Amino acid sequence: MQATPLTASELFAYASVLLATLTLVVALAGIFAFLGLRRTAKKEAQRVAAEIAEARAETAANLYLQSELPELMRIYMTFGPESANIDRGDSVAKEGGS
Repeated sequence: MQATPLTASELFAYASVLLATLTLVVALAGIFAFLGLRRTAKKEAQRVAAEIAEARAETAANLYLQSELPELMRIYMTFGPESANIDRGDSVAKEGGS
């Protein structure tokens, strides 16, 4: 059995099918690439937002402590010198604060 030569219209039909298949493959690859990029961008945005929030919270806590710590120390010092000695601090630390 001998193969018959293809006509021009058959060659164009095969070429059209090949190009359509290639177009679909490229389109699907583009969709998956877009979804992957979007997922990566979302994760990175969440990481950066968490870093910024942590830095701002730390700054706010430090500013609060700097403004309130002198007053707290003044109040604690009114308890008397025997309430803030090294031996008592060591015993509290060993007992776990109880």
